[in-house]
This record gives sequence, structure tokens and C-alpha cells, in this order.
Amino acid sequence: TWDRPLLFTEENRTPGSGVLKDLSNGISLSLFDVCTLMICMSDNSATNMVIDLVGVESVNERMRSLGCQNTELFRKVYSKQPPKDPDNARFGLGVTTPQDQIRLLELLHSNEIGNVEVCECLRSMMYKQHYRDGIPRNLGVDVEFWGKSGAIDHCRNDIGIVKTKCGMSVAMAIFCQDITEILWSPDNKGLLAIASISEAIIRGVTS
Repeated sequence: TWDRPLLFTEENRTPGSGVLKDLSNGISLSLFDVCTLMICMSDNSATNMVIDLVGVESVNERMRSLGCQNTELFRKVYSKQPPKDPDNARFGLGVTTPQDQIRLLELLHSNEIGNVEVCECLRSMMYKQHYRDGIPRNLGVDVEFWGKSGAIDHCRNDIGIVKTKCGMSVAMAIFCQDITEILWSPDNKGLLAIASISEAIIRGVTS
């Protein structure tokens, strides 16, 4: 259940993005709050707490059942444990594709993951997204957006649904790889490219 308590411990104190890494051991948070931190702030510690609860293989089985055949979680964030398949070691945490992410967005939008209540909760987390320098960056205040971004040194990804002022909902999954410059700021070329592409898409479908 969403109100299930999870205990934050030193074992899951993980560097990188998020706020839990800066807080005290022994904090109890609901599963809903941990998932919210995982989604809206890309909190790595929260992500590992969720993975501990459900298990890596359960995540992968669920993705396969939803038709996302090219999405796979290999291990926890910053884990030193190699994935079971050595060929996947270079991918780190896991892999996915824009096509799989679009499928998940469509299922969420149509309330086909779990039930209506589950999908409403998941969308509420994505509405709270803190990182808005990608898809929604140039779209103005007249659009609604719920989504999830992702980043490593040479990669910027963003997925989400944009609801335009005319009521149209547009699902996007825009991935930008092999960025030569490592820049952890809103001026990252990948983020600028994602913003330009999403702006062009919305302009194209609403004109």
C-alpha cells in the first residue's frame, strides 16, 4: 500500500541527485513519499529503497508484462555489483528506449497500469517534476506537463505528456546521447536540443 513505511538507512545513502543523502539515518517515509522523491527529484537513495522493496527481477517482469521488451533494470544505483549478463556491464543501471517509454506514457494516460487510482498517483508524482529544463522548458505557462527526466555525463533524456491550452495531450520521449561536453547545468546542449524538439512538436501539432 502507498502508506507502507520504509526506513532510510546508511545502506541506501547514495551519492548524486536527491535530498535523502543529506538527511539522518532512521527516517521513516511512506512508500508514496519515497516514490515521489524518486520521480520528482530523481533521488538515488529513494530509488534504491524502492528497488530493495520490490526487487530487480520484479521490475523487469513488470516491464515485460506491459510490453516494454527493451527496458531492463540491471542493479541498484551506484551498485558495484556487476549485472548478471556481462554484456550489459557498460550500461550501468539499466536500459530503455523511447518507444518503450511512449508505451508507458500511453498506458498511464489511459489508466491501464494497475487501476485508475494507481495511475492517478503516478501521474501526481510526475506532475511534481522539479527538472523542467527539457521538454517543458520553452512551452510557457499555458501548458500542463507531467514527466520524468534522466541524465548521466554524456546523456540527457526526458519523457512526459504535454497538455496544450487547446486540450490536446501529446506524449514525448526524447533521448539525447553522446554529448561531448560534460555540463551539469540548464545550458547543457542535450537539454537545449530536447527543448527545441518539443517546442517544434507542439508547434507542429497545434498549428
